Amino acid sequence: MPDMFVKIDGIAGESQDEFHPNEIQIESWRWKMAQQSSMLSGSGGGAGKATINDLEFVHQIDRASANLMRY
Repeated sequence: MPDMFVKIDGIAGESQDEFHPNEIQIESWRWKMAQQSSMLSGSGGGAGKATINDLEFVHQIDRASANLMRY
């Protein structure tokens, strides 16, 4: 049984979990973040702001799939 769920207003999933009914069951997820660094001189290693990519998740095809494709 999955341990992660997503609840998006207007999109029903097929979870039958007692505490997460009709939510989207998540199989895995990733959220990539990176920050360039420069270790040439000075006391700080940061060379700029962090780059944050989209939060991605994987789930089984279910009734939420068609609505998720619209985003």
